[in-house]
Amino acid sequence: MEPGAELTKEQLNSVETDDDLREAATDLFVLQGMMAEEPDTEAALQRFHTKLARKARTVGLWWKAVAVAACMAGIVVVAHQLHRSDSHSTVAAVETSAPAKMPTGITLTKEDGKPVALNIKKKKNAPDVELTVAQPEALPTTEVETQHLSVPYGESLKLTLPDGTEVYMHPGSSLTYPNCFTGREREVTLNGEAYFCVAHLKEKPFVVHTSVGDVRDYGTEFNIDAYADRIDVVLVEGSAGVKTLHGKELKMQPGQRLTVIKEGWTLNDADTDYYLAWRDGYFYFDQEKLGDILTQLSLSYGLPIECHSPELLNLRLRYIIPRKSNARYAVEILNRLQKGHIHLVDDRIVVR
Repeated sequence: MEPGAELTKEQLNSVETDDDLREAATDLFVLQGMMAEEPDTEAALQRFHTKLARKARTVGLWWKAVAVAACMAGIVVVAHQLHRSDSHSTVAAVETSAPAKMPTGITLTKEDGKPVALNIKKKKNAPDVELTVAQPEALPTTEVETQHLSVPYGESLKLTLPDGTEVYMHPGSSLTYPNCFTGREREVTLNGEAYFCVAHLKEKPFVVHTSVGDVRDYGTEFNIDAYADRIDVVLVEGSAGVKTLHGKELKMQPGQRLTVIKEGWTLNDADTDYYLAWRDGYFYFDQEKLGDILTQLSLSYGLPIECHSPELLNLRLRYIIPRKSNARYAVEILNRLQKGHIHLVDDRIVVR
């Protein structure tokens, strides 16, 4: 199969039922040279397949998991080219989509602005660094301290809070939280985007404050995208409610996306695969615009984008690679589209 080819349903069904084809898919990304750069790719791929299969709510999810083998082999699947007049992309033509110099370094400060020493761990082959907030023993309420965690562009982090809640911080995001949860609710404040795996404490709800509403959770998983004057909440499993600035609480079911702005809200179905994949260490895009994919790579690697071929930005792709891949590899996979030229030039992504 050539780069840029599209997998048919018949081909995907064949892979599902044929062990030899599944092994061939693994051999394919080995031959493409991926194993030399990513020595644990085979094991990671198998774990990803297992997790997707476990999370599957419909039969249709299985072929997406199978397609990972082809995509990780360096095959970027072209879905179709959009020609709608209202189509647009996050990346502007011949303009840089991110600051030329992005801030680097994860910081943690106290409420008074004083820095807190970080004990960040980096696990082998893990895409994120990890930070655990230890639960103080017998801490008096008067000694509770509020801390502010900032994760700049080009960085990501997995944070474990004192109650065991895991927070996967996206690049360019910040979280304010106490060093100990002592009140009737566990409260944090988010600016940016994060994926939450909330520890179950029925008597003490977990609340995420944002600029236009509060997300209240009782032990579940969800993703929050909270920038400026709007938030997007995607509920992956469990149950949650979002209380708007108008005092109305909106209940959510798994697989739903709630968008809240100051003027109102909308509730729609959502594909949770993207969020599960990000949590588990993958960039996962299924028929997404090239412009949106480039934007996410820009944020994750801290690289500005310069686009000279705006007609490419609406191209829809299926693109899946491990997030621990380096930027050059991530861009090279996109370049295999053979629809244009996408390269790293002087620490920026250039599209021609």
